[in-house]
Amino acid sequence: MTKNTLFTLIAFSLLSVGVQAAPIIGLPPDGGTGNCFPFGCTGTRYQQVYSAAGFSGSITITDITFYNTQFGAGTVAPGTYTLHLSTTSAAVDALSSTFASNVGANDALFAVYAGGGSASPSFTIAGTGFTYDSTMGNLLLDIFVANSGSGTVFLDTRSGTAGGIFSRMHDFGTGFEGFGLVTGFNEGGSVPEPGTYAMIVGGLLVLMAKQRRRKA
Repeated sequence: MTKNTLFTLIAFSLLSVGVQAAPIIGLPPDGGTGNCFPFGCTGTRYQQVYSAAGFSGSITITDITFYNTQFGAGTVAPGTYTLHLSTTSAAVDALSSTFASNVGANDALFAVYAGGGSASPSFTIAGTGFTYDSTMGNLLLDIFVANSGSGTVFLDTRSGTAGGIFSRMHDFGTGFEGFGLVTGFNEGGSVPEPGTYAMIVGGLLVLMAKQRRRKA
């Protein structure tokens, strides 16, 4: 096997591996409206649950994006936003007012985000990585908020037409609502499926071993 052939096989392997989709949940947004929860108003906790139907199989979430396309300007309220992700058994339209009851057993810290920056036309929060398997339940985003001021952002939402896509529970004044923020997952770049890199490396090692045997 020549070096050119080996490089061709490497390139083919990288191109043919499964790449996770980067879903945006909640499109299209409600026209001409927006919502300041939880990044522009005062509150302490915000939960949003996403239907498993919006995902396909397993995805390793590395970043989360929120959008501000309806108004095109605005800033996130300064403060600290601690984001957790988990797989929840809670139904989309049946979140409990007891926040802890909605949290799944695999709850994990995803990111700590410092607000105060621009939210135009979107902003992305990079995290440590969370592997979500949509066959195991819905996805819960749990945000602990410690605002130290107010923001001016009104983010894209789906409200009356969101039935079954997502919903939310929070303490920003109105509790449970059958709508939520339009949310992008892995908009910062698609991520190979877990184990993909190991498969590629293993295959290349086999090819290299065969090449060495032939030379011998």
